[in-house]
Amino acid sequence: MSWIAALLVVLLAAVVESGFRSDADAVSGAPALEDSGGRRLMIVILDSLTPEDAAAMPVLHSMMKRGLSATVEPCLDRLTKMCIDEALTGRQYFSLFGLLRNLGPLESGPGPNLLRDARSAGRSVAMVSAGDLGAYDGDVDVQEIFKGGYSSAEMETLMGFAKDHDLVVYHYRWHDSISHRARMGSSRYKRSLRRMNGALAKIERRLPTDMDLMVLGDHGHTKDGRHLQGLDVPTVLAVRSPRVVGESLDGRLPLTAARFISGVIMGLHSPDSRWEPAWSSWITGRVSLALRAAVAEKPAPVPERELGLSLALPLVAFVGLAAWVGGGWAALLVALIGLGMGLGLEDFTARVHNARGAIPRLQHISWVPILAGGLIGLLARRRWRDAWTGLLVATGLVLAVLLPINAHYGVMKNATNLMPALAIGGCTAWVFRGRWWLAVGTILAAMWAWPHLTWVRFVNLEVRTYKSFRWMAEQPELALALIGLLAGVLALALIRDRWPVRVGWALFAAAGPVVPLPESARLGVFLLLCGVWLFPPAKRVFYLVQSVAWSLPLLFPLEQQAGVLGIPLATGLVLFSLRAVPERDWRWRWTGALAVCVGGFVGLGWTMGLSVSGIDFGFLVRFLPGNLHERLWWLVGMGTVVKVFLPVMLIAAMTQRILGAQGRVVFTTASRAVALRVAIIGLCVGGWLMAPESSAAGVKLASVIQDAFYWALVGGMGALSWAALERGAARAA
Repeated sequence: MSWIAALLVVLLAAVVESGFRSDADAVSGAPALEDSGGRRLMIVILDSLTPEDAAAMPVLHSMMKRGLSATVEPCLDRLTKMCIDEALTGRQYFSLFGLLRNLGPLESGPGPNLLRDARSAGRSVAMVSAGDLGAYDGDVDVQEIFKGGYSSAEMETLMGFAKDHDLVVYHYRWHDSISHRARMGSSRYKRSLRRMNGALAKIERRLPTDMDLMVLGDHGHTKDGRHLQGLDVPTVLAVRSPRVVGESLDGRLPLTAARFISGVIMGLHSPDSRWEPAWSSWITGRVSLALRAAVAEKPAPVPERELGLSLALPLVAFVGLAAWVGGGWAALLVALIGLGMGLGLEDFTARVHNARGAIPRLQHISWVPILAGGLIGLLARRRWRDAWTGLLVATGLVLAVLLPINAHYGVMKNATNLMPALAIGGCTAWVFRGRWWLAVGTILAAMWAWPHLTWVRFVNLEVRTYKSFRWMAEQPELALALIGLLAGVLALALIRDRWPVRVGWALFAAAGPVVPLPESARLGVFLLLCGVWLFPPAKRVFYLVQSVAWSLPLLFPLEQQAGVLGIPLATGLVLFSLRAVPERDWRWRWTGALAVCVGGFVGLGWTMGLSVSGIDFGFLVRFLPGNLHERLWWLVGMGTVVKVFLPVMLIAAMTQRILGAQGRVVFTTASRAVALRVAIIGLCVGGWLMAPESSAAGVKLASVIQDAFYWALVGGMGALSWAALERGAARAA
């Protein structure tokens, strides 16, 4: 069911993509407004250029001081192809499938753009690139592609084009390759800046006197080289032309301003681009009155797009999925919750998102309805197992109504109440059967662990700070000791053998995160982890635990290592509360199911920050020379999936170890729980899009749809992992 839910999310995303995409496709087809006084232009696109890079490059820094310059906000996707499209078309582009479009599996034409407008006006166009701007092949007169790094031949070709063509576009992509492999400030990174500065110096020195120059970054990057949706990665723009003023502009310009400025320089203003009338103040008296008058007016508004009946198909499918999983009444409840949540989403978040004092944070009060449910169940039937019923139903309802947005009204922060409640429910079935101290200890451990594992800070819909583990940066030795301890405890819990042997292997796992090893050695261990399912079934858990322990320092910083190991252990507390339950009825199944679902989802908060911008595949990219990572994108993707879903795999191993073969029922039920959660989120998206004056768009809309996809993948990957491990346990037995 989880994979069916995932397919429905993809269907919803495709409908939204086709019917509600940005104004990149909203074009009239009107020709560019020409100015006979336009000049020739070279556009140099420096891939992954940050403001700090620009300040460290003397040639670019000098150009910014003498000409028009600005800090630039990149495209919403923060990916090369979409950002270059935005710069050359003047229209904002955003895609729910942006990463696939950037890597190549999904191609899209940019529509009317500067290159096409120039050729239509009888100008000659040339391009020098690394071959990753194939969408513009039909818009150039001549093109040369260079691979393998910057070379003198590349520069000679570029300057040759500058002599003979009116518009030359040069995509210098080599700095992006280095930024993915070397941190800011490293010697390798500084060498890349010097090489890029040298290339720019040659261009400026040899550029024909009748050709103007625009230097532009497509996006910036973080200190570790990432530039994904949601990250704050500005870039810069510098222009040398007598047709625009020479001043530094305040604030951040949208990347669409590059098309406006290039159109002013070449006398090719596009009515299909997006600009602000205030930008006309950047124009000098050399520009014709007609063009100046045109840009002083507001651009034509983007026509409103209607999803219409196309949206009904996935919404009906989500209701059908809920009916298949839980029956008619469940489908009705899911529809009411999902659509109601979507219709009231903007009003609710506006009231409570940044409320100060008057409205408490939801994670501080979500325990109230859960506790009330337990008390109602106990008082109604005066039996402890009915208290468990009340706790479970209330926990499920709270989980259902939590918003699919990373904030105090989302799942991760409220797991601090959801997971201990599930542990309490399981323990009520055996707390009075002679082992009360063990039940109380399990409950107290869960109540201590989960607040620490969910105490995080969200910035731009992504987990940015793990507050309980901030001390690790100042006390790395103690942090390593804790991580080693967690790895040892996890190995002790999961590995099946005689006690002396288990203790020995636990000590070996504990040494994994602590012992210094070359990164290449840890990469070899990670490759072992990626192929763990290919090993003899009886040894899979052993190799899983050891390869996780020994590859963790390659994959995550210290605080995230603690979370990756802590989440399966804390989820194991809930599963342990179910181990001694004598009657394994629907309450037992759903308690275990919600535990593995919520635990796996929170685990994604530790591996990827519950955001696309938190996905870090640089740990693999830096071992692949040149642009090999783009040709082997599928291999990088597989490794990144293993990294992201490590907590889910470990939770599956914990379930198999604690509950044995009956874990199958837990994961079957978990697939049903995931399907219901995905249906609610899908219907929430539909309600949000249908709401009057809805502002559903951009990164926030994408994050909600992605949230549904995360839930579906948690259920699917958990079921696959458990099935592989259970077959191994059966053969070993």
